[in-house]
This record gives sequence, structure tokens and C-alpha cells, in this order.
Amino acid sequence: MLIGCGYNFCADKNALDPSPMTNDIFTTTTIKSGIFDHWNVTKDVTSPYSPDIPDGWNPYTIMDANFNGDLNAGNLDYLLSQITGFRIKRRRTNDFNWVTLAYIPMDAGKDQVLYNDNFAVNGIEYEYALVPVLGNTEGNYITETIMAKFDGVFLCDQDTVYRFYPGARYGSGERVQKVGVFEPYGRKYPVVVSNAMTNYETGSISATILPSDYMKTGNLDRHTMVEERKSLLDFLTNKKAKILKDWNSNSYLVFFTSNPAISYLDGSGMGIANISASYVELGDPNDQDDLYNAGLTNEVG
Repeated sequence: MLIGCGYNFCADKNALDPSPMTNDIFTTTTIKSGIFDHWNVTKDVTSPYSPDIPDGWNPYTIMDANFNGDLNAGNLDYLLSQITGFRIKRRRTNDFNWVTLAYIPMDAGKDQVLYNDNFAVNGIEYEYALVPVLGNTEGNYITETIMAKFDGVFLCDQDTVYRFYPGARYGSGERVQKVGVFEPYGRKYPVVVSNAMTNYETGSISATILPSDYMKTGNLDRHTMVEERKSLLDFLTNKKAKILKDWNSNSYLVFFTSNPAISYLDGSGMGIANISASYVELGDPNDQDDLYNAGLTNEVG
């Protein structure tokens, strides 16, 4: 009984009320034997009682149900209304550093977030994270582990993927460094100077252009091959960085610098084309800053 709490003994109107209980382990709530328009549970015990239905959530709300065709009483709708966007992150399972692949703004009415990771490397197990963002503050990471598996050679950016399989091959490449060799008078051996940090690879790739469904149907549709050849040439010459990856777990951040060369298979009536092009390595495909500088993510490190 509420006695000895600043009131005269049994003189206050609440003096004989049962003592309030504190319990933080409630896991279920049941309401029954009635017709209910609204259900609201709050931690706020200081505000005066009001018969008015609470208008949405506040920091003290525990449950709030409108019974509008469902029994939802959680704060998912409230949280989604506060979220400004989502970050899509990825890291190798044996690595500590996350790479932010994209930031997706939260549009009104959007009920799902879709993102295709075109840059994953074959045979590598990744941990992906979907991270809600409120302003500049990140929420809890929602993670999933996925192993990437594919066959062939792929050339891609954030929105486009080309797969090379028939006739796919790499040409000879180089590891470029800048070394000066000077042969001054009076010395038997030259003086070697290397002051630059230059250290990147160059190479080329070629492949036969066939319809995307050729491996399944065996159909060599000439119109389709012409359209795919034109599309690939536009992609190779769009002056943008790309990711080149293959089934051997190679992955390069590249920029194509040469004029793509086209040759035709003898006896195909100029129908089956082979395209080759040269590239230079532009950065590390697992580095946040390099991806951002190359325009392959909208999130800076």
C-alpha cells in the first residue's frame, strides 16, 4: 500500500492503492473480449491521463497499433519515415575494412532496397551489410555472408555487365614502372634512378561476340550480334572506368585507352565478330577512394 510516501497515513486518495510493480521482462501482450480501435503502450508515466488517441510514435512509445487491417504494433513505419537512406557495404570475411558500394536515398513510398554487386570476385566469400542512415548517423548493420561464383570474363560498371566466354583471352601485358638509367663519363656501370611511385599494369582483352543466349540455344542471330557488337563498342568507348574480373579470381579497376579493334571470323559472312581492346590499371578495386575517384561508387572514403 502507498503509505509512508509523503502522504498522511491513509489520508490521501491513493493511499490504499496497490503498490506499483517494475517488470522489464514482459515478452507478450494479450488483449481480448472487446472491440478495440487503438492500442498504445508508453514508458511515459508523468504526463496526465488523456482520452485522446496518441498521434504516432514518440521516444517513450513501446507499442502503437491502429488495427488497420493488421495487428502491427511495432515502429517499423515510424523508423522508415525517419531514415534518410541506406548504405550498401561489403568486405571479405577475412578482412576488417568495409567498402561502401553505394548510398541509396530513401524515397517516399519505397518499401524495398535492391542492389546488384557487379564487382564481386569469383571464389571469394563476402560479408554484405545493409546499413540504415539517419542524417549522417549509421544504424545497426544487417549482414549476410555470400560466396561469389561465376564462369567467364566480365567487364562491368555499376549498371552494366558484359560476359565474355567464347574466345575470351587476355593479350600480353606489362607491369609499368619509371626507372631512369644514366651512363655518365668515367663510370663503368650506369646510374639508376627511380623517384616515381608509378606501378601499374597494362594489358588487353579480346572475345567473340555472340548472342547472349547462344550457349543455351546455339542460335546465331545476325541482327542480335550486330546490336550487341555496337553496344559493346559504345561501352568500351564511353570514357568511364570499369571493373574487369574473371573466373580465376582476378579483378582489375581499368580504363580502356586504345581504339577497339574488330575482326571477323572467316566464312561467317562478316557475321561473327571478334573485338579486342587495351587497358591500363587505374587503381585498387577494393579501395574506397579509388572506386569513388573512378566514379564506381557515390560514397567517398
